[in-house]
Amino acid sequence: MSTYPPPYSHMYNYQRPSDDKIRDVNLKVNEVKIEIQKNIEKVIERGEQIDILDKKAEDLEYNSNRFHDQSRKLKRKQCIKNVKLSVCIGLILIIVILIIVLMVKV
Repeated sequence: MSTYPPPYSHMYNYQRPSDDKIRDVNLKVNEVKIEIQKNIEKVIERGEQIDILDKKAEDLEYNSNRFHDQSRKLKRKQCIKNVKLSVCIGLILIIVILIIVLMVKV
């Protein structure tokens, strides 16, 4: 009989280290996949946040334009009110002066 070990025992010994390497590579690949998934989720969240900020910016622009228009209308309205008041005060002063002048002449 022969004193050599069966040929399969050598094959088994050589296959084990490569299995460890493959397992290590698979573990690293799985870790990278998990990290990529996390990064994708973060990108999606940022995209949603950007959409929300974009909507808020549009609303703010609309409201600012509306405020500008309303403030311009209010300014015109107040200006007309001030002109009317000034004209009324001027007319009252003229009437008072005319009354005083007519009373002095009589």
